[in-house]
Amino acid sequence: MKKTIKSGLALLLCCVLLTVITACGSSGDQPTTSSNEPETSSPEAIETGFSGSDTDDSAVSAQDTLTIAVSQDSASLDPLYLSGGASFRNVSTMYAEPLYDFDANGEKIWILATGIDIDSPTQWTVHLREGVSFTNGNPFTADDVLFTFNKDNFDSARSDRIVTLDFPNCRKINDYTVELNFTAYDLTAEPNIALIQIYDAESFDAEVYSQNPVGTGPYYVTEYVINSHCYLTMNENYWGSKAKIKNLRFRVIDEPAQIVNAVEMGTVDVATIPLQDVDFVKSLPEYKIDLISNGSVSVLQFNTTALSVLNNRDARRAVCHAVDKEAIINLTYYGYASIPSWSLSTNLVDYNENFSNMDETYSIGYDIELAKQYAEQAGLVGKEIRIVTNGSTTAVTTAEIMQQNLADIGVNAVIINYDPASFFSISLDTSAYDIYLFSYWVPSFTAAQNYNGWVYRLPNYNEGTWEGIDRVMELASDLTSVFDNAERQTAIDEITEIVQREAIWYAINEPQTVIAYNTNLSGVKFMQNLNTYYGDWYWIA
Repeated sequence: MKKTIKSGLALLLCCVLLTVITACGSSGDQPTTSSNEPETSSPEAIETGFSGSDTDDSAVSAQDTLTIAVSQDSASLDPLYLSGGASFRNVSTMYAEPLYDFDANGEKIWILATGIDIDSPTQWTVHLREGVSFTNGNPFTADDVLFTFNKDNFDSARSDRIVTLDFPNCRKINDYTVELNFTAYDLTAEPNIALIQIYDAESFDAEVYSQNPVGTGPYYVTEYVINSHCYLTMNENYWGSKAKIKNLRFRVIDEPAQIVNAVEMGTVDVATIPLQDVDFVKSLPEYKIDLISNGSVSVLQFNTTALSVLNNRDARRAVCHAVDKEAIINLTYYGYASIPSWSLSTNLVDYNENFSNMDETYSIGYDIELAKQYAEQAGLVGKEIRIVTNGSTTAVTTAEIMQQNLADIGVNAVIINYDPASFFSISLDTSAYDIYLFSYWVPSFTAAQNYNGWVYRLPNYNEGTWEGIDRVMELASDLTSVFDNAERQTAIDEITEIVQREAIWYAINEPQTVIAYNTNLSGVKFMQNLNTYYGDWYWIA
């Protein structure tokens, strides 16, 4: 396979960079106050709700405000343009809801949709929830879904578009039923739809919405000051179970030290904690800690082409056995990561235990003597390996540890650090690196999309010289378009065996996200993408 396949790769790289290597948000200094308090003409709330706590109102304390630290404000409240990853998406899902979401176990949670009929691999009938109103009083209908899908799916800003959606042939059956048609089956469509939050078609104005959003959520925005805070209050006319906490106060805090200081001072109730400060926060009796995997895995992306000294399998195996993964986890992630047992995250929905320790690079792992043997067999001793990073502290520290590891087997490692924008393009230049430090993550939380998105599309793999390349490319090219689960799983099994045997990349850790929250909070749970629904949280006495 000599042809570099770039179709869709830029979107996938953008998605990963936003999620795993989040970029800085825009700045601004003009406060904007929202004025979209729900009108009294909205339908009464349906107490059965999308989720909601099972706790009776009498068990909830009088405390009525929850303060959450978030980062990387995008200077807009339009979900389409939020660049703060899961952190700021937690804000938008409080006022703008999707059709459904996925819990931590990958189970679908119905929100604005009540069910989907899969009429065929390329046709869905979506049943919408009745009796739902936007905060301006307009009823939620099929028109809003079609308007949103049209706007989002053809906006170039969106990295998680449903590329197979055949929008001209999608149609409204009635006010609460939509027929979605696709040009082909695509495994990624279902998770990407969960990320699309519905607009009110009748009132939508992009400029107004960016500062004063109108949605169907359990809260509505009352005040937004860019790069400072976003205040929300309970939607009394919410269609589902009313929120247990009346007010949400999102504070924008970008500096890790300031986040920890806010936690220590008790000025925030919820925050994502920098890994170097987790042990300190654990010592604070006022906070609990949740350790969460987001389905990503840090990898050494090897250049397997003729342009690299790593085009030899023994050379790649030498690197795998030379890298001290435990040292990287302890020094870079402060112990808050796990050592992978295969080439991707064990938290993927199509992970199979048979994948674990399938190859000695994972079952044996760090073994300096074995690494030396492979380096000598490959003629790697005395050679130079170029390691490129995105310039982040985590990546640079990892590269420095690897540099010493490789020196132990007689290999000279040169570290080249790029800014995030340049780093993006370097992955496509096989003349620029031997090892590319990256994180593999996909919205579908599947091995299928990982293999299709990375091994099939990246030139350092598809232009390589490794054994089994043609078979892997053949299987991976169609992996996300295979409708039958058993057939897809068989293909994943075969690809996994070849990828691990050939060591075309090496997974070195599964990082954890650490979230601290006040010990007096209950109803706390997180979705598959680290999102949460604060309407389910409540204070306990």
